[in-house]
Amino acid sequence: MTDNYDSKIKPFSERYKMAMELRNMKAVELSRRTGISEPALSQYASGKAEPKKDRAVRIAEVLEVNHSWLIGLNKPMETVDSIKNSGLSETKQYREVLLMLDRLNEDGLSKVSGYVSDLLEISKYLADKPS
Repeated sequence: MTDNYDSKIKPFSERYKMAMELRNMKAVELSRRTGISEPALSQYASGKAEPKKDRAVRIAEVLEVNHSWLIGLNKPMETVDSIKNSGLSETKQYREVLLMLDRLNEDGLSKVSGYVSDLLEISKYLADKPS
């Protein structure tokens, strides 16, 4: 059974930099969009300081990542909303599954991850891939 979440929990600073890179966003733009000063953002990136909850939530919202993931919890990086907005959620059933997953704790997510890994080993459960 495999786990899709980080086995080694990364600190806020690493996750913050990862999200910034993924969204191709510079500190100046994040500062403008969150109202958090560039020097404060620099402190977060270097690991010299961590934001208080309200600032972490604003950063997560602008970067479109899960706040719980950003602060270091073993949760998925993407939020249900960011996945929906990406065009990946094409069916009602898919959206319903995402909403259910969002309600699970770490143990529940681990069990689901293992179950899905097992299903992926069985060809009749695989989605058809476009050629």
